Amino acid sequence: MPYFLKHHFDPDFDYLNLKPRQREDGSVDHQNMGYVQNVIEGQVLAEMVPISEEAARALPPQAVFAEPRFPMGRNCAVHPQNPLQLLASANGYVFYDGGLIHVKRVLNVRQDVGVCTGNVHFVGDVIVHGSVRSGFELVGRDVRVQEGVEAATVQAGGNLQVDGGVRGAGVLRAGKNIRVGFCENATLWAGDSILVDKVCMHAQVFCQRKLAVRDRLVGGRICCQAVVFVGGQLGGGLGTPTELVLGFDAELMGEVERLERELARLGPMSKELQREMAKNSTYAAEYAPRLATVERKMRALQNKVVGMRERLHERFFARAVVVAPGEVRPGITISIGTARLQVNDFLRNVRFELADDEIVVRSPALGKKE
Repeated sequence: MPYFLKHHFDPDFDYLNLKPRQREDGSVDHQNMGYVQNVIEGQVLAEMVPISEEAARALPPQAVFAEPRFPMGRNCAVHPQNPLQLLASANGYVFYDGGLIHVKRVLNVRQDVGVCTGNVHFVGDVIVHGSVRSGFELVGRDVRVQEGVEAATVQAGGNLQVDGGVRGAGVLRAGKNIRVGFCENATLWAGDSILVDKVCMHAQVFCQRKLAVRDRLVGGRICCQAVVFVGGQLGGGLGTPTELVLGFDAELMGEVERLERELARLGPMSKELQREMAKNSTYAAEYAPRLATVERKMRALQNKVVGMRERLHERFFARAVVVAPGEVRPGITISIGTARLQVNDFLRNVRFELADDEIVVRSPALGKKE
């Protein structure tokens, strides 16, 4: 009995010849072109379907098999309970090579993530042998970008490394650690630590454990729970405000600040609706439902913020420290919990830490154990 090989992926997929997709409204999507065929472990890749001899003659010869033996390559396995199904034995992307079906765990993008690839979303590790261009998105498990990131979004479930650095309105987010060559006017989120090999300028940085900048940290806002280390220069002078916030859970703090921005947006909207309703009874009836919705949202957000702020203080890390063995310039504001210090002088080889609910300056920056 002949068998027809039915694929559960596109066997003719060509990532080098992608075409924009048409949306339901008729517009064209140039960013989500499906660069890679993702599969997860246990997913059915193909199956052998018994067919008649007559049906077999009507099909392409390469799709018909005399016996149910799959053209099986790497990271594939026959279903243990159903020998007519081929499964992925790992997360990755599926493709044909040398007439065999393979699943590869690591995706190598051998060009920029940009107009030729569209956004790239992959279930495994990704290596980009170029840059991530403005307006595009890259998502993977462990991610490495060998050149740079522009005003783009890069997300890694694990670690994220950008050899050439990030500049512009780029957003990097990693579940574990981030390492970048430099960071300029970007936003970084890390579930663990961040290492900047050169300079960090005018950035928004959120990390749970430690931020280390080997050269200069100038401008921007840093939220870090435990340690900020700056090897060269901390701050850029009075004309370049630099804010360091330590001791609190950075992820939670970022969420609190997002909710507070939403409250700040809804407040004026509520007042404007109240002014309109005060004009006459017709306006009062028209705008009352909208005002009720806005106020309901505000109450919910306020309650959420209160609860999250309580959690912030419960998780406060009192041993948070700023370590600066190089030069410290005026214009820096350091907060550890509720304590706050404005640096107005030039300092060198110092550390800032909490003592008796106040921030104190001590030297040398690094103790014997460090």
